[in-house]
Amino acid sequence: MYEDTDIETSIQLHLNAITIYETENRGRFGLEEFRNLSSLLVKNKRYDKAVEVLMRLAAQCIKLNNRLELCKTYLCVVICLLAKGDDVEASKQLDTFSQDSYFERSPEFASANNIILAYKEFDQEKLDQAIRDPAINDLNSNFRKLAYTLSVPGFSRNVLGVKSNDYRESVHNKLDSTSADASDAHRVESREAGLFSNTVEDGEDDDGLL
Repeated sequence: MYEDTDIETSIQLHLNAITIYETENRGRFGLEEFRNLSSLLVKNKRYDKAVEVLMRLAAQCIKLNNRLELCKTYLCVVICLLAKGDDVEASKQLDTFSQDSYFERSPEFASANNIILAYKEFDQEKLDQAIRDPAINDLNSNFRKLAYTLSVPGFSRNVLGVKSNDYRESVHNKLDSTSADASDAHRVESREAGLFSNTVEDGEDDDGLL
């Protein structure tokens, strides 16, 4: 695609387009352009710029009273801030967003709030559960993939030899493999112990016959 061959030019063209939609008060026709640009920025790890574009998208959603799109946009902002390592700002923004009573009652708020709570508690398991929320699955694929890469401070994705992005599955597989190896080792030890016991008994019988 063109975006893949000249990312800087592509981003600038998208920025020019959304600026036109904003200045000509035609935001309702440009929502898809905002979404495409924010997705492109996330794909290329331009998280600061992605947040900026998402906030501009949020402003258009408020102007158009598009609450459903606004809720998704707020959730995406939180995910981007966490991805860039700024969980403090993500928490602050969520507090600000929650002043919107519609958003506060939405599945997107519940999902974002659970993610923030996991960060505050340094609970990776809770985060694993939060990022599998249906509200996350409903997002654009690049934001969904980004959410799946999140980890609480101090958590290493290389723990237990994990290399896959889907580290939960990898960890479970690793643990299952380790457990299976341990079981095999236990069976070998038990068998060897049994053979040793039989050998000793046979030796005692032989001594008795001599």
